[in-house]
Amino acid sequence: MNIRSRSQLVGGGFFIVPSPVIIVIALLIALTLELRPARADEGSSENQEENNEAEVVEIRAARIPEVSRNQSALVTEIKREDMGPGLVTTAAMAQAAVAVRLREHGGLGQPATVGVRGSAAHQTLVALDGVVLPDPLGSGVDLSFLPAEFLDRIEILRGGASAQYGSGALGGVINLVSRKVGGQGYWGRLSAGSFGTWTGHVGTTFEADSMGFLLMASGLTTAGDYRFVDDRQTPYNPYDDRDVTRENNFARQAGLLIKARRRFSNGAMLRLTQKFMLMARGVPGLMGFTASQAKESGWTELLDLRASILAGSLLLEGGANLFIAGRELQDPLGELTGTKLDQSQELRVLETHLKALVPFGASHMVSSRLNWRWTGLDDDGFANPERQCLAIDASAQFKLAAETLEINPWLRLEHTSDAGWQLAPGLGLAYEIQAGLLVKSNLARAYRVPNFNELYMRGGFQVGNPDLVPEQGWTLDAGLEWRPSKSYRVSLAGFYARYSQLIVFEPISNFRYKPLNTDGADIGGIEFEASLRPLRWLNLAAHYTFLLPIDRSGKPNRDGNDLPGRPRHTAGLRLNGKWNRWLARAAVSFVGANFINQANTKQLTYRFLLNLGLGVDAGSGMTVMLEARNLLNNQIQDVRGLPLPGISFFLTIGITKGGES
Repeated sequence: MNIRSRSQLVGGGFFIVPSPVIIVIALLIALTLELRPARADEGSSENQEENNEAEVVEIRAARIPEVSRNQSALVTEIKREDMGPGLVTTAAMAQAAVAVRLREHGGLGQPATVGVRGSAAHQTLVALDGVVLPDPLGSGVDLSFLPAEFLDRIEILRGGASAQYGSGALGGVINLVSRKVGGQGYWGRLSAGSFGTWTGHVGTTFEADSMGFLLMASGLTTAGDYRFVDDRQTPYNPYDDRDVTRENNFARQAGLLIKARRRFSNGAMLRLTQKFMLMARGVPGLMGFTASQAKESGWTELLDLRASILAGSLLLEGGANLFIAGRELQDPLGELTGTKLDQSQELRVLETHLKALVPFGASHMVSSRLNWRWTGLDDDGFANPERQCLAIDASAQFKLAAETLEINPWLRLEHTSDAGWQLAPGLGLAYEIQAGLLVKSNLARAYRVPNFNELYMRGGFQVGNPDLVPEQGWTLDAGLEWRPSKSYRVSLAGFYARYSQLIVFEPISNFRYKPLNTDGADIGGIEFEASLRPLRWLNLAAHYTFLLPIDRSGKPNRDGNDLPGRPRHTAGLRLNGKWNRWLARAAVSFVGANFINQANTKQLTYRFLLNLGLGVDAGSGMTVMLEARNLLNNQIQDVRGLPLPGISFFLTIGITKGGES
């Protein structure tokens, strides 16, 4: 069996002062790879003929561990280009996938988090090109902090995946894949619209000899002052409702993405990706308790360096990444909590890994990965905690019965300095009944190590609990996937998860709460998705999820109820059409009613959104698109007390010339 390495860059980050340690490592790796002699048999005609006859296995070494390479994985892929040429957000891309629950805290630039298969945001692992994005305080990774224009696609792996990816992957994994380096080209897009919104980006990719580069810049500014109906937190008393403007809801963002790739004559590759983001936004508070001067600002820098090389049939990959983030919250009038706030914190994460992948037999493969991570938080409210994590995992891919049966076992052993040891096994099976029709099933153990907020918080209304143990769970799924061609894909699956030791904040005194390992839960459901091209000029994608999230805490007035914040029904439909030069798109999103308290006595009503767009392909790579969002002007909330915008309009002009964009 021969191996062909596929180029794919990873990570992100733009550092004003890059880490000197990583720079030294990069130079040493580059020197080593450059001096390594080519094999004597490279380029021989006999070997070329053998290569043509042998099966070729493509190794995506620089990705989150081959989520789309395993046939058993239940994965949905949302491409940025499938969302149309209008204004696109990363949150909207994630929401287009089955079993994903998006929680938006306001309009553009305001926090947006996601959960998969009934898991909370902090129980869903989010990665950027395979680099796990940290969530030390348990609020969930904020997708509004990464422009969709930086992305090529989003991969959503559904089901417990700690055996593959470690702590936090109770419900699934969302991998954000950035744009590719390749070719010669440039692109740009400018959008303007309601609520004083302007957003745009420019980018280019080019190659020089064995080097490839990608440069991008992105920006957003919005006043966010939309109208909404304020029920003053009394939903059952319509007489005090009022129509008001959402004030102090502004947002500003700026970002850079830089990627570089070098190929060597021996087949090795060195990849560097850097991302830098700045953010400032108002914190308007809950309906009825508006904060007029509270604001939040922050920045993130991510530098990721990886190298891969073939040594015979063995593929080796090593790398390191450094993540630094700062955040400041100011509330000079004490409008959010009744106490004046001026809090700041800085998070630093350093991670290294070494991976080996080797094929054997006709079509089997084994891989192993050693990973070390250090995390530190500078915040007096948490006593400046630190954490180290060392993990080793192994996985395999066996193809049997004339390659109609694929078996994927996983095993991960992880030690966290403040949480001890965790062992996570997993097993996936896929059987091809006939060409294009597969049956899939996965069984895995999942876990989540307590976050810094749960362990160490020592101020405000809560106190940390250093005696917490990781949340535990077993997940099982099975389904059918039919893919007769590239234009058609239909998938139907059922899933079930049993969780224990779930962490819940319980009252310990008046206005004081402490996290405890007390609860259990059963979460099951059915998910359906389809992508079709019924007509040459029309693409259609649809999904539906039925979720049954049952509280198994054994506590009175709760046991057997629905877990709060988990709607039983979610669905979506997307249509994209192109007739001659005319462009049209429509998107429908439905989120069913869901309870917001454990006793199931209060709930948010269902959410229905309709977006329409009409545009034209003006030629020479230029497009113009006019969009209407929330066309029915529905008054809705994803999170209690945080209204979403009503009807809004946006005009987008874009241009693309060559490249991989």
